[in-house]
Amino acid sequence: MTQFVITGQRLGQTSQFESGEGTYLHESYIYSSVCGRLILKESEDLNKKTTLAIQSLRSKTSIQPTVGDTVTGRVSRIRLSSAQIEILCIGDLPLKESFSGIIRKQDVRSKNIDRVVMSESYQPGDIVRAEVISLGESRGYSFYLTSAKSDLGVIHAKSKSGFKMKANSDEEMVCEKTNNIEKRKVAILD
Repeated sequence: MTQFVITGQRLGQTSQFESGEGTYLHESYIYSSVCGRLILKESEDLNKKTTLAIQSLRSKTSIQPTVGDTVTGRVSRIRLSSAQIEILCIGDLPLKESFSGIIRKQDVRSKNIDRVVMSESYQPGDIVRAEVISLGESRGYSFYLTSAKSDLGVIHAKSKSGFKMKANSDEEMVCEKTNNIEKRKVAILD
């Protein structure tokens, strides 16, 4: 089975694996430094560990998002009325270069828009799925994005403690280590 990973995803412990191409070490863990396919390289020497490597899926051609595309990106900044997104993939295709996007407060959810609080929907570093709804206007944002569908929103996040979180509902994620709950606009994937 092929396993695809995203940038920053924890892959394993250094006590069990060696770090290979497309990975980096941090506090005795191995993380993916690129989006791509996980490769396990078995050592011929029985005394050596299996090496974890990533085969990058970076696009060879330069493409850009269009209206209606589903994109994946990293939250880079939160403001009272918007979240700035670094667009990294269109569908499953990683981009050669990233694009800027913005999710405005009115585009976070399809209901209870007046109760949306941006800092309770996204945090810097969150990985989100969103849909391109239009080209941006001023202030350097290339694309306006929405997460107002159930399968759009946060797909990968770390807690304030720095540990991976999993979906608890469409409005909450729970830290896998501390069990602390944090608010997010969570993508519910089938």
